[in-house]
Amino acid sequence: MRSVIEALRSNPRRRHVLGAVLTIALVAQSAVLIAQQMQIDDLQVQPVDLQQQRLLAGPSGPPGPTGPPGPIGPPGKDGTDGQDGQNGDHGRDGKDGTNGKDAVCPPASS
Repeated sequence: MRSVIEALRSNPRRRHVLGAVLTIALVAQSAVLIAQQMQIDDLQVQPVDLQQQRLLAGPSGPPGPTGPPGPIGPPGKDGTDGQDGQNGDHGRDGKDGTNGKDAVCPPASS
């Protein structure tokens, strides 16, 4: 920094040359910035018609990993009671019993 200041103080002609060099550098930098801005503007304005361009779909990728299981849901409502069963038929009558034997009297005692 000191050498630039000393150079400017020592010779007035160098001061003009250095000013001219700085001016040219600034003008060149401005021109480059303007050119870049124009390129950016052109990119933003260009329309793209997707129907004219034939886009080929590539193969689909592998499936992703399965997710974690979901939470357990709330318990369901109690079911309704079933209908009562029908009454069954009456049982069959049993067999008739056999006829009894005649009673025997014990012998008479004398």
